[in-house]
Amino acid sequence: CLNSQLLLRHEDHLRSIATSTESSKMLLQQLVDQTRPHDRQGSIEVAACSGLFTPVGDSCVLLALREKQTWAAARQYCQGLEADLVVFKDANHYSDILDYIQIVNGENAALDVWIGGSDEAVEDRWVWVTEALMPRGPPFWGSRNNYVAEPSGGRTENCAGLYHIDRYYVHDFTCKNTFAPLCQKIQA
Repeated sequence: CLNSQLLLRHEDHLRSIATSTESSKMLLQQLVDQTRPHDRQGSIEVAACSGLFTPVGDSCVLLALREKQTWAAARQYCQGLEADLVVFKDANHYSDILDYIQIVNGENAALDVWIGGSDEAVEDRWVWVTEALMPRGPPFWGSRNNYVAEPSGGRTENCAGLYHIDRYYVHDFTCKNTFAPLCQKIQA
């Protein structure tokens, strides 16, 4: 009789653990689902990249370290690779890009990087090469010279780049500066 009671207790305890484990699995899956990028069908996107391009989130990117060029020449370089200068979809994508730059470029390399944004068409209307508006302010844009927020160059600085001195925050630069292009494969 005592053994039967102990067995029933253990059985109830094991059922409770199984239910708790199942609940934990479901909660963990919900967290994973909410923190990873998804396509329209709900499956996780992982870019399939070819050649010199590296998967970064759901895009394929290339930091061409040895190709220091003006913004326009950097864009042409990327277009020659069936790509364009990189655009950030959101803060998470920007963070992924920064991680990639740190891996490829190294912590100590002094290298500024062109990205696909400018206000050449209309002053202070910053747009991506896709013609979408660029986000303004933190966490994207940095500051310089007594903490003046970027973009701060007025009519003389019309091209967006990642400034190594400011830990690769976005800054506006003269388009004739020569930086490394950060290319992103054009998605079909």
